[in-house]
Amino acid sequence: MPIWLSPRKFALAGCPDISAAMTRWRRLSVQIVEGERDQLVLPVAADYIAAKVKHAKKSYYPHVGHAPTIEDTERFNRERP
Repeated sequence: MPIWLSPRKFALAGCPDISAAMTRWRRLSVQIVEGERDQLVLPVAADYIAAKVKHAKKSYYPHVGHAPTIEDTERFNRERP
């Protein structure tokens, strides 16, 4: 089961540093979903997480904002493990 990562989830998990979070999550399947037009969480945040989580699968959605699950539901459902 994948874990959906966001900077807010790190903060909620008590992991202000992504490296600390990775010690907990290194055995999990990780998928990073990012809308290229997201203005709430900038794409650079997804790039940062992807650089730290080497085993993560990245999915960038062109012409999509903050809610890829709603804005491109078909693709999102196809990509889910």
